[in-house]
Amino acid sequence: DRTYYFKIISADASNTQRGVSLPVLRPENAVVSFKTAAAPAEPHVYYVAPDGNDANSGLSREQAFRTICRAADRVGPGDTVMIAGGDYNETVRIRAAGTKERPITFRCVKGEKAVHRGENLPRSFEVIFKPDVRFDGLYFRGQSFWREGFVVRQSPRVQITRCLNTMVSASESPEMLVRNCVLHGGWTSVALNGCPDSRVENNVFIMTILRQLTCDAPTIVRDNIFCECVRNKTHQTLLQLSSNVKESSNCFYLRWPEDEKLAINGRTLPEYRVRTGSDAFSANPMMPGTPGRLQGWQRSSDKDFDEFFTTNPELILRGTGLQPQAFRDFRLREAKWVYDRGWAKEFVQAADAASALAADGKDAEALAAYTDLAKNLPMSDRLKADVLEKAFLCAR
Repeated sequence: DRTYYFKIISADASNTQRGVSLPVLRPENAVVSFKTAAAPAEPHVYYVAPDGNDANSGLSREQAFRTICRAADRVGPGDTVMIAGGDYNETVRIRAAGTKERPITFRCVKGEKAVHRGENLPRSFEVIFKPDVRFDGLYFRGQSFWREGFVVRQSPRVQITRCLNTMVSASESPEMLVRNCVLHGGWTSVALNGCPDSRVENNVFIMTILRQLTCDAPTIVRDNIFCECVRNKTHQTLLQLSSNVKESSNCFYLRWPEDEKLAINGRTLPEYRVRTGSDAFSANPMMPGTPGRLQGWQRSSDKDFDEFFTTNPELILRGTGLQPQAFRDFRLREAKWVYDRGWAKEFVQAADAASALAADGKDAEALAAYTDLAKNLPMSDRLKADVLEKAFLCAR
């Protein structure tokens, strides 16, 4: 509850280092004052919808704004913007800063699909000098490889979660969080420059031009699935990580054998593991949206998040990739996702038993075990093909 006064005495935009000399401005404006509130305002929930109107109050679904930009102009610390299902085509510049205790949140309405269309836009969301802003549950369409999704500059503690088909470019923004997202496109899908104490976890990187991820400051990178870059850039390394990045339990879905493809810091996975002690591995995550080995050749479905849930039991037990339980409030194609840890343990137990029979030379019993496994336990077509191939080898 204080009154502040200020006045611009002069403004000098000269840059002596670059040899730029400009006249010094000395405006003759009056003193300006403003008064702060006696206490923080109560948090508000604003609504945005395609059938809304920016002249509305935004404080209910019936009084929703039409654009996300209008909501971004109104929010303050602690406020939430609920974005209704539909298409939005705008570059949103965040105008207010949140705090640790009162972040600003942009979120999709539960059970709906808010699609941010990026045609003819240089970027989707711009966060500059605005800490503690969160984005959750948003879909992105129409972004070309050369455009940016989220641009974050000098904005600590920005969180991007459960966003589909986007990119992140951040600099000087510590404690970034990118989790349970599907990242796609750009020269680099996620670039963190000078963003210490950040976390990149449980994401799927489906395709990029050059790099999937670059980090040059202490960052935790774990439980992600990294797919290929475009096919004319297969000689490029997928990740560029500084030595203070903690990388663990990341899966690489590669077109080439892991001892041929440059995966991290210009090294193949076997070489990188020997040099660093990393547990990074290569495997087919068997995602419904990436059939066969087409991934990385610009051929994958991105209709919804369950197109990128892994059905590989090894990855499920490791906790690698998107976490299906984090999407229970979404209306996905599969009403109930059956490939959980319980399913994975049952599959591995049955597969190990059949493998032991085959190793003991009991081919007939192994054949029956593999056949029963394929018949009685739900599994993806890719996994079933592996099981039936082992059954065929026993039959021979």
